[in-house]
Amino acid sequence: LGLFLGFPPRPFEIGIVIFAPIDCLPCHMPSRNMRFTVFSLAAAFLATSVLLVCASASSPARRPHVVVFLIDDLGWTDVGYRNGSEMRTPTLDALASDGILMQRYYTQPVCSPSRSALMQGRYPFRTGMQHYSTIKPASTAHMPLDQPTLAELMREAGYRTHHVGKWHLGYASFNYTPTARGFESHVGYYQGMEDYYNRTFKVPAEYISQAIDIEGYDWWANRSVAREPNTAYNLDLMVQESERVLDQYAASGAATRDQPLFLYYAHQVAHVPIESPPAKYTERCTHISDETRRTYCAMTAALDQSLNEFIDMLKDRQLWDDTLLIVSTDNGGDPNYGSFPASAGCNWPLRAGKGRLFEGGVRSIGFVNGGSNVIPSSRRGTEIDGLAHMVDWFPTILEVAQSTHLAPSNLDGVSLLSPLMKGTPTGRSNIPLDINKKVDFPDRGSQASVLTDDGWKLILDQVRGGTLVYDGYYPCSQSGMIAANISSTGQYLFNVLDDPNEHVNLFNEQPEQVARLQQLLDGYLKDYSNPQYNMFKPAGLPSLHHGIWAPFLD
Repeated sequence: LGLFLGFPPRPFEIGIVIFAPIDCLPCHMPSRNMRFTVFSLAAAFLATSVLLVCASASSPARRPHVVVFLIDDLGWTDVGYRNGSEMRTPTLDALASDGILMQRYYTQPVCSPSRSALMQGRYPFRTGMQHYSTIKPASTAHMPLDQPTLAELMREAGYRTHHVGKWHLGYASFNYTPTARGFESHVGYYQGMEDYYNRTFKVPAEYISQAIDIEGYDWWANRSVAREPNTAYNLDLMVQESERVLDQYAASGAATRDQPLFLYYAHQVAHVPIESPPAKYTERCTHISDETRRTYCAMTAALDQSLNEFIDMLKDRQLWDDTLLIVSTDNGGDPNYGSFPASAGCNWPLRAGKGRLFEGGVRSIGFVNGGSNVIPSSRRGTEIDGLAHMVDWFPTILEVAQSTHLAPSNLDGVSLLSPLMKGTPTGRSNIPLDINKKVDFPDRGSQASVLTDDGWKLILDQVRGGTLVYDGYYPCSQSGMIAANISSTGQYLFNVLDDPNEHVNLFNEQPEQVARLQQLLDGYLKDYSNPQYNMFKPAGLPSLHHGIWAPFLD
């Protein structure tokens, strides 16, 4: 089965049976019957040995551990293997170079929708999770309870399931939080961002009046508030928790009982606020003149080092050889476009970034690596050029876990296991990048986009407002925005295979392609749900919960 799925063959023990020559047997055998018995025993022993060898050779490969390492808002060009003169990410570079790189990998344009696609394997517009402004603080929006999460099914499949870091998939009730949605443990936060040192989240001024100050603490250990010193950078706390998870797992002996590890490790880096990590990381980025970009570089260097430390932890506990590591961003980088608040992500030369349906917002970093028992040597250092999307990880991981029988029938994703391990086509003819007919406050309008495997991409953008509404090209040097060819109607058609940076709008020149892609969008609308209600509920005010962003419906 392991060979069929594409995993490398594992070594197995072979029993060696040594038969004594006939002339070593006693010469004075009492009878012919005894001689027959000796030969019968020898034959039986040989048959048993052969069966044991065959059984060992044909037994299923050990199911791999699975780690999803999700990076927040890291841009297309924010890694050394695309921007080595500026960014310091040796771990990510080495893993991408020695792993399987996905060149046409797409996510949703913002984080809550992408995370729901990962956790439920459905396009967010199916489940009402396509919020343009993500899940707001004190909102009741959440992943639907009648659709299982990946963690719930992995736990049913016998995996030990843990989550470290950012959730942002609903918290109004504890029933919406990680330990109620399949994870045995969770240490991290519920909101979309927080201060890296004091672990508080303040509602952005764009959501409320400047005169109102709504701020609360947001750091949890399972269902209990976890107070940590303000001197600790939250990335370091996540490293500590990942080590605790691995120590507990290794000590439990679960690996020997066919209970592999499933770890969802979701960092905040490189999401705003742009806050400097400890000095040992800032020293790596002194070559960058722009202060915000220099701090951003140091944050990514700290993230990269944390991944290196994590892999060393796996190796120290003899887990790495049997681990599949999935590295992904949740959306494109957040450039310094001047609002909400300023960041320093870079997707150059791709157009725009986070929140937008242009390539800079949805074409994301994605690759896999892992141990010698998981990644075939022939696949190392290769690339996948077919379309792939965040929703595809759900069926892929279930297939890795040899548990496809648990998959819901309404999944939108397709398994990437064969493309990854054997180099077969991904089998995707198109991807709906987003459909949102009701963009919510503080913006308004609608947007939709679909991309085909032959490169045609339709964007219908009618969003208006001041949050994540921008366009243009943003060089990594932070030297200012280069204007894009903006359509007054919000209608765009590109062929991103010929024009990957979306300079030439062919909407008026290619009506047959517009009609073809519009038909695809219309097909997806047959199973569409408007975004869930996503407004601030006064019952969720931190002042009513001891200064904490806490569940408020229970």
